[in-house]
Amino acid sequence: MTLDLIEPNIHPVLVHFAYALTVVAAGLYGLALLPRFRQRPGLSAAADWSLFLAGVSVVLTIAAGFQAYYSVAHDGPSHEAMTTHRNWAVPTGTLVVLLAAWRWWRRARRPSTALSSGVIVSAALLSVTAWWGGQLVYSYGLGVESLPEAGSGDGHDHDHGEGTTSAVESDGHPHGEDADPGHHDDEGAAGSGVDGHSHDDEGLGTAEATQPATVDVDQSSPEAVAESLAAAYAAGDEVALRSVLSEGLLVAEGGGVEDGLAAYASHHMGSDLAASTARKMQRTGRSVRSLGEAAALVLTTFEVTTVARDEARPLVETAIMEETPDGWLVTHLHWSFGTPAPSSSKEAGSMADEPAPHGEPGHAH
Repeated sequence: MTLDLIEPNIHPVLVHFAYALTVVAAGLYGLALLPRFRQRPGLSAAADWSLFLAGVSVVLTIAAGFQAYYSVAHDGPSHEAMTTHRNWAVPTGTLVVLLAAWRWWRRARRPSTALSSGVIVSAALLSVTAWWGGQLVYSYGLGVESLPEAGSGDGHDHDHGEGTTSAVESDGHPHGEDADPGHHDDEGAAGSGVDGHSHDDEGLGTAEATQPATVDVDQSSPEAVAESLAAAYAAGDEVALRSVLSEGLLVAEGGGVEDGLAAYASHHMGSDLAASTARKMQRTGRSVRSLGEAAALVLTTFEVTTVARDEARPLVETAIMEETPDGWLVTHLHWSFGTPAPSSSKEAGSMADEPAPHGEPGHAH
């Protein structure tokens, strides 16, 4: 159950204690290594208590961090950054806890050089971890629910700069008004060693959709389903989205697979819908291949513009569909990002509909 003390998560509060106490402990143990301070028992006692409290804070911080990791809305690039932050935090935090336990066990003796050196190293590693945490907020806007409007505001006289845009506002999952859903950067996610997303999204993707559909769904052909899929994501319409997805849906992302519509709905559908209206997308091509009498492969290409970073990236969507008595349904979805374009200044529609590229790297069928 989510703690409502701080929205969207209490992790930013706890992390300051973990970092500050670890750095203080490292500084005190470092001073204790110097001959001038070695004989001061008060210094060692202060260092010990700082380390013990740091260990407790680290445990609480990592617990809150995992809660944030599995609940805060995010997109592919920010997920990669989140995973990098997590991969630094877990081993570093474990090191701090082990050092604290070691010192507690040997507390009757003077701090050893090995212990002091270990705490100093852990403080350095924690600094790198903290830097990645800052990137999640300042570069990706994770957890930012609203942004101040840059203006002349009363009461201060400094420049505002150009401002930024939150991940949900500008860099959410790339589902646009005229586009199908883009999802996760496969190379980035695979490189981070994540076995896919499996995030509970605080009820955004519920087991049963209760709101009426606002998108007119057309299941008469694979092309019509692809357009309905795009419109459902763009409108954040869960009912319409579910109506074009098969119960046996497979969603491939980040080296992992969400097996079944229920799994997708309970894990990542919510954050997809929450972020889908924020990114500007332009469809640049679509190709349909028959896979027999009642199946088809639809490849759609897009140009995705990220407002915050002012860059455009190519995206390929792969959708496998099957014809049922109720119409065509999507049975498999996969998205693959390409390298950002040199400039995002192209006019909308400047790229004519072209055949979607086949054999795009990163597909996992």
